[in-house]
Amino acid sequence: MAAQIYASNILIMGPTGVVGTISGSADHIMIPNLLGGATGPTGALGPTGPYGFTGFTGPTGEQGLTGPTGAIGVQGSTGSVGSTGPTGNQGATGTTGPTGATGTQGYTGPTGIQGPTGQQGAGANAAATVYANSINSVVVITILTASSQIYGGSGNFVTIPESTNYNPASYGYVLTAAHVVVDPGTNAICNDIWIHITYPSNISYKVNGTSVRVMGVDKIADVALLRIDGASFSPLSYKDSRTQLSVGDPINIIGYPLLNDIQSITRGVVRDYKFSDSSTPESIFTDASIFGGNSGGPVIADDGYQVGILSWGLSGIENMNGAVASYLFKPIIKYFCDNYAGSPVSFPKGYLGINNSYVSPTLPMSYSNIKIEGVRITGFDPTVPKYFNFYDIITQVGSERIGQLNSQFPFFTAVHLTRPTSTLQVNYIRFVSSTNSYNSTESSTIVTVSVFNPAADVLFSSYHSKPLPWPEGVPFPTNSST
Repeated sequence: MAAQIYASNILIMGPTGVVGTISGSADHIMIPNLLGGATGPTGALGPTGPYGFTGFTGPTGEQGLTGPTGAIGVQGSTGSVGSTGPTGNQGATGTTGPTGATGTQGYTGPTGIQGPTGQQGAGANAAATVYANSINSVVVITILTASSQIYGGSGNFVTIPESTNYNPASYGYVLTAAHVVVDPGTNAICNDIWIHITYPSNISYKVNGTSVRVMGVDKIADVALLRIDGASFSPLSYKDSRTQLSVGDPINIIGYPLLNDIQSITRGVVRDYKFSDSSTPESIFTDASIFGGNSGGPVIADDGYQVGILSWGLSGIENMNGAVASYLFKPIIKYFCDNYAGSPVSFPKGYLGINNSYVSPTLPMSYSNIKIEGVRITGFDPTVPKYFNFYDIITQVGSERIGQLNSQFPFFTAVHLTRPTSTLQVNYIRFVSSTNSYNSTESSTIVTVSVFNPAADVLFSSYHSKPLPWPEGVPFPTNSST
């Protein structure tokens, strides 16, 4: 069955799209039933006609079968770099990497300076070793005074390498205490002095001004140096008592106590290596026992070096004895050796003309602002300039704090080793007599050191310091003492 349609050109629509157009001029055309008839063969594609009016939308047809996947398109161009995102959290620590290869060995450094000789082990018999190595160096010294009294003491041969005039190939130099060779009755060097060598030979020498001489004497420091022509002697070397000796170190004293215990040794420890008070020069303070006759003998450390000259002891008190420290005697004997020209030399010691006593723990009991330091002035020599008042306390000389504590230094040495006409800066605490009190702060002044007053340059002088008498304090039974 056919439908009549009037049109000059008919657009034929199939179920899925335009099939083609039919043109005709007849008044009518027959269109086969599109819904049921068999589809004929597709005719040749005619030319595209003009678009017709849009028809009403027909019902949605069934979904067609999915066509095959198209080919992958060409990759598009890379987009621009995006902005930097926020910093991420720190990642976990990675595992430790393998150990690096060992570096090449560095160059060997230069050999260091040899350190000081260590102390002898406790298992060895140190005193026996010191004695065996030192006895050839120790001598007996005796004098006959103007009043016909005999005194005796000890001494030892010594090296003086610091002096340009030191000549061990021609001379032996004997070190002793001044009071061993000074006549106590005249305060002059004795005219009759004998040096007795007992080891290895047994021979005596008399001081005669030619082959046996007194080179120098310091009565205040208690130091004397003699010289014997010849070269076959065994000198001891010394070391610095301040820097190479400590409290508690063992020491040995060799000498001739009472002149009847010849060539004996005693042993003790260092109680203080720079002890000094108003009566003594800077000393090695020891508990080693001594007697009259030990005076002038060497105090020897366990390493064999001399550290002192036995000088004094507290009368009536055992085991509190002192030896002039090597720190003090070293520059004195160097001066003697440097300046000897045929007559005994006097050391040009400094002088402030001050009697003094060290501040002890009892003074702060009366003056609460005072420390245990310094020396308290108790008298003056009127022949020299006066810089201080009675009872002022000198606390510092130069860079050294003054006092008896281990951290302080002796007033004696600070002044004694300063050459006359030199200046010293001195700190002190002023005593105010009107209020019987001390200022709370230190003052400072510059003093000019004077030449030592000859009238005060005597054994046991009360100015500057006063070495005590012979250690035993009484004459020997045979009218002798050291």
